[in-house]
Amino acid sequence: MKVEDVQRILAKAIPNCEARKIISEYEMYGYGKPIPGKILETIAAAPLEKQPILAKAVVEGRLKPGEIEASKEAILQGASLEEAIKIAKSAAKLKKKSEVSPPEAVSKAVPVTPLPPTIALPEVPSGVLH
Repeated sequence: MKVEDVQRILAKAIPNCEARKIISEYEMYGYGKPIPGKILETIAAAPLEKQPILAKAVVEGRLKPGEIEASKEAILQGASLEEAIKIAKSAAKLKKKSEVSPPEAVSKAVPVTPLPPTIALPEVPSGVLH
């Protein structure tokens, strides 16, 4: 795509001029490839005045799609840029740890008690039930 086309699309997606500038310069010079759509959507969904801070968090923290939401929430709660990046990185690490259950947790699980045996019900001759 031409630079003008990218700028036009970004202008529609991210209305804050400062945030758009941060993203487009980063894509062209710092990152070398387009920022994933999930990240752009999250920035666009933030309030206009928070978009530049969130864009800087993406650029400076090299945030991934799985980290951007935690960063956005931190910024909306009043966290500084540095705090938002740290929160995003630690949230991603915690998520990865929770997805993989450690072997000790499996071995320390409470043993399952077997259910009592079932009692067979007597057969009802056909024609008795209507």
